[in-house]
Amino acid sequence: MNTADIRTALELATSDLQPGPDLLDRVHAGARRRIVRRRIVVAAAVVAVMTATAANALASPRHLGQPAATPSASTPADEDPYQGWKGPYPLLEGPTRGDLAGDTAFLRDATAAWEKFDSHMTLTGEPHVVWAGNTPAGKAAFIAQRGDQPGISAIYGHLGLVEPGPDGRPVVNSYDIMQHPAVATRPITMLLGAKRNVLVVLDTGLKITYSAAYRYEPDGTIARTYEPVTFSDGAAVISIPRQDENYTLALGNPGVPAGNPIEVSNITALPSLDRPGGGYEGWLVPELRRTDESCSLTGEDRFWDRGALHPVAASAQWSIQVHTPDGHYVCLNTHQFGNEVRQLIYGIATADLPAPAARFGGSIAPSSPLAVRLRLPGGQGVIVAAENATLRYRSNDGPWRPVRGYVALLPDSATAVQVIRAGHPTATVDLP
Repeated sequence: MNTADIRTALELATSDLQPGPDLLDRVHAGARRRIVRRRIVVAAAVVAVMTATAANALASPRHLGQPAATPSASTPADEDPYQGWKGPYPLLEGPTRGDLAGDTAFLRDATAAWEKFDSHMTLTGEPHVVWAGNTPAGKAAFIAQRGDQPGISAIYGHLGLVEPGPDGRPVVNSYDIMQHPAVATRPITMLLGAKRNVLVVLDTGLKITYSAAYRYEPDGTIARTYEPVTFSDGAAVISIPRQDENYTLALGNPGVPAGNPIEVSNITALPSLDRPGGGYEGWLVPELRRTDESCSLTGEDRFWDRGALHPVAASAQWSIQVHTPDGHYVCLNTHQFGNEVRQLIYGIATADLPAPAARFGGSIAPSSPLAVRLRLPGGQGVIVAAENATLRYRSNDGPWRPVRGYVALLPDSATAVQVIRAGHPTATVDLP
């Protein structure tokens, strides 16, 4: 059994339960994700460096919750509603669909690839090719096979995701589970190609929409445009922007509420990123974006990409707390996906409780020598940060003054910062 199987069993067992209205806040308070964050408390004026902290790992499961059908009122609570099901089993029955349905050589090779793959389930019966077709990335197929999961009757088999290998021959690198036909099924999808720029969605009768990319609005919020998935002969094959560098895809379904996004079945098979820190370190559910190390902002969720998952960025994300010279409290959190721009989200109030209202503080390119630069309203100063660097600042044409540490609240008169790192040219950054 793997995390996907366990999650599905839990979903089905708790489908009739409703979360309390404060569940999200409690999850926020306790969630820990594998996000590299810097939690820094900054005193007034020029300040000292503080230590960085990294949140503990908590890998997200392969599949996220999708509403399961609730047993009828006549079903006893202690009775398994899936026992005694006589069919049908749509993924195991019917003809193979797709433009390669008649290519016996490919079907044979694809089935052989599936039979070599270990999906950690005792499979029974013969594999059934549900769909086989040509795609811009090569030949692909979905292969279903019955299986028994002891104690979890809601899972009745596994589905192999067949894609072209480096030599063009079919390989299986991942799989999906087959939920019992008595419950609402999640869409079966996979990404193909070395750049993961081809999306294939199996037609299981669900209405699916997709958004290939997100965009930042001027106010710092994230917006998406969704298009319907159009099926033909059992599946939809869609060319999308490459997903191997920044994962931007989102799938929609009327049965899945906002903030509980649909995962691509082979999402964990994305290539690693070639940047310091390695590749993807887990997957980020929008509601669980914050860690215990993050300071709190009211309304910060409106700056999340609630429709999609994102890989946890290997690049640094920051959480900085500041007390200004006049005693105001400032919380600043950065949002960043992959090597995209870094969004500054902050709030300022007379105290940390109640949490300040979230505001947008601008965007910073990932290549900027300064990871954070934010001029506070009301002449309260400028927050700057640059990891493992020596900083100096000046006001207009005045002399350069040293900064103690790599995070500081500078006087409001500061107009430029120098970032000094060993082995790199000194960078001068104008302040907003």
